[in-house]
Amino acid sequence: MATTYKVLLKTDNINTVLANVNDAPKMTINKNMVVEVPMTIPAGKNMVLNMGNKKLSGNQPLVVNGELQIIGGIIEAQNKAIIVNEGGKLVIDGTKITSSNSEGIRLEGGECVFNSGSIESQEGCFSIYKGAGSKFVINNGTFKARDNAAVMGNGTRNTGAGYEIVINGGEFDCNIQIGRTSCRER
Repeated sequence: MATTYKVLLKTDNINTVLANVNDAPKMTINKNMVVEVPMTIPAGKNMVLNMGNKKLSGNQPLVVNGELQIIGGIIEAQNKAIIVNEGGKLVIDGTKITSSNSEGIRLEGGECVFNSGSIESQEGCFSIYKGAGSKFVINNGTFKARDNAAVMGNGTRNTGAGYEIVINGGEFDCNIQIGRTSCRER
């Protein structure tokens, strides 16, 4: 059975917490936290972060190389909110994510299952930058891109494996500020 840590914090820096909790498969945070350097979930680690109604904020992304489930809470990023690298997996359950200048969740070969919550971002809510092996599964939620498509690929030629996008539900609001087409049926 996995150990659950309730982190009673004397710091507001999530990276300090992660550096001092060696093997915390389940963490509950009790105060708002600041991400000053990229918060990284290492390859081979499986972590559950229960945020309740607390907030992670900052100008650095959460970087997922292992497996991370985020339950509840708010993530406010100035740039990319979350990056999931090759071999990484992210599961979102009821989290509100905002990115004031960039993407909400960016895949670079990883996987994301978005069960519920919301994303509002300047660029794509869901963005695939490195296509090979990337997979989005969107089950529900509300998604608003202020200046791009809510779900987007990077549009570059890929000679390797492709990527997969599965949309089972959700509400999508795409907007363009500079005259391009963002949402259309073919």
